[in-house]
Order: sequence, then structure tokens, then C-alpha cells
Amino acid sequence: MLIAGLVTLSYSGQAAIYEVAPEHRNPVGSENVLTGEGFGSSSSIIESLQQSQSDDKKTDYLNALDLLKNNKLAEARTQITGLIKKYPKNSEFYNLQALLELLSKNIPDAQQNYLKAIEMNPKNILAHLGLSKLFLDTGELEKSKESANRALAINDKVVNGYLLLADVALKQNSLKDVEKILILGLEKVKGTIGTELELVKNLAKFYAIQKQPEKALALAEDITKKNPENKEALSILAGAQIINTKKNEAEQTLRQIITLNKQEVDHRLLLARLLNEQPGKEQEILKLLDEAYAIAPKNPQVLVFKTAYL
Repeated sequence: MLIAGLVTLSYSGQAAIYEVAPEHRNPVGSENVLTGEGFGSSSSIIESLQQSQSDDKKTDYLNALDLLKNNKLAEARTQITGLIKKYPKNSEFYNLQALLELLSKNIPDAQQNYLKAIEMNPKNILAHLGLSKLFLDTGELEKSKESANRALAINDKVVNGYLLLADVALKQNSLKDVEKILILGLEKVKGTIGTELELVKNLAKFYAIQKQPEKALALAEDITKKNPENKEALSILAGAQIINTKKNEAEQTLRQIITLNKQEVDHRLLLARLLNEQPGKEQEILKLLDEAYAIAPKNPQVLVFKTAYL
């Protein structure tokens, strides 16, 4: 599925659609807002939930989310039970309960809590998305599609809805539909840079995996032309340039990212790896590694690279 094919391609500090591998043959990429577990993963749901609450309930809400993020499920259960008693008419707290049940592997209870949230508020987008992900994981693809479409009917700019539909299409071996869904999502969210980049990143990864690197490059060049100083757009562009063997252009793009963000570590390492293929670049590589170490001395990638190079 696209979750496994795209999002779980782990972000190890590289350009957004590229993970350094011998001979640069592994055009994979960064975790998106949905983290490394997939388009509708528990972690991604947590991130979405964090943005959904009004200020008067936010402290209690975020405290419960922190417990879930730290896998303190017993404490989270006590707190969420209290929150539901405290806010009995707030459907969002049933989303929390559903997520808790998902993390506890209680799938039927998770489903019932999402359904309860939707019963209380039919426009609870996160409940529809959570239910879609649940059905995706249990192999109920048509139900997953229905729930994702319900979320999009409420708000057609919800990125996760398109990503879940793309996952369903990929599980159904409908690669043309995957592309169509991601392109449709991109058209719907144009003008909202964060969500637009999320879909561009995943579509570029899809093209890379489908061995259509030229499409990934065209997509990356277009988004970067419109957002010439956006670090994530530039990161996508650098990855697309690399998988199209445009290493000189990728080097320039990586230097631009570093110039825009003096505390950048990940792209310094990627630039060092590219330079490592060229003779006579030893001093520049050492400078990049020293800079990365000064910024993040405990970063394991920095330590491994620096130790290996020295």
C-alpha cells in the first residue's frame, strides 16, 4: 500500500524524496505529517488532533495527547475517561478515546468510539478520517473509501482524505487512480503551501517509486518556482534532481537550503555525501561535518558520518 510504499520510506535526514544509498539508487523519502507509519497512522492522528481544540479545553486535551504520544496508555485512559465526563457533549474527546483503543489494539472499541463521535457530530472530520484508516488497516477498503469521502465532503482541502483514498487505490492495485487522486488533492489545496507541499512530496515519491523520475522533477520544479525560498520545496527539488542524476543542480539546491537555514543539519550531511563522490572535496566535506557537529553534537547520523569519514 502507499503507506508502505511511500510514507514508511524513512526520513533519515535527507532530501524529501531521496534517501542516500549506494549509487544513489534508492529514491525514497521523508516521513510526512503522518509520520513513518502511514497516511492515517496513529501518530498522524495525534498531530491532527493537536490542532483541533479551542483554547478553553486545550490544556486538558494536549495533556491527554502527550500521554498517548509517550505510550502511557493506562494514565491516558484515566485522563480521557475524566475528560469525557467533564465534556460529555464534545465529540472530539471520543476521537481521543478511539485513538487510545487503537493504540491498545482494541479495534472494535476504537470503531465504536469513532461512530459515537460521528453520531454526536456528523461533521467531525477527524472521526471520519480515523474510521477510514481503521477500515484500511482491517482490509475493508470500500468502507475506508466511504469514510474518507465523507471527510472530503465536509472539507475538500483535508489532505489526509486524499492520502487515504490513494492508499485504498494502491491496495486495489489501481496505480492510475493513485496518481489521479493525488493530483486532484493537489488541485484542491493549491494556494495553501503546507498542504500543497504535503501532496507534492507524496506524489513525487510515487513517481520515483514508479520509475518516472522526470515527472517528480517537473512537479518539484513547479512548486519551487512558486516558492523559491521554501526549504521543504527545495528539499523536494534536491531529491528529484538526484534521482534524475542532476547532481550538480542538486548540489546547488542543497547549498541554497543551507544558506537559508544556518542551523540546517540534514542537508549538510546529504551535501557531504554528494561531495564525497568527487575528488578534491575533502576539506569542504570536513567543514560541513564540523558545522553539523557544532549544531547537533548528539545527532547519531552526524556522529556516524563524521566517525566513518575520519
